Amino acid sequence: AMLRTAVDHAQQAGYRVENADCTVVIESPKIAPYRDQMHEMLTSAVGAPVSVKASRAEGLGALGRVEGAACLAVALLVER
Repeated sequence: AMLRTAVDHAQQAGYRVENADCTVVIESPKIAPYRDQMHEMLTSAVGAPVSVKASRAEGLGALGRVEGAACLAVALLVER
């Protein structure tokens, strides 16, 4: 719902999402079994292609100690 709201705000400002890229930083669980579903749901919400990747914190900090997860996302916006 938050993603759809952000896309709506961008559209109201005169932009459209060309594509997006998401990197999930997580030690556990593995996202491979969920990646296709995540890709489909995000692509549907954004209305443009979204790639989904995973990375590990390699034991560093709170993420490496499996105390949390992070997601880094970037989207290319073009004027309509």
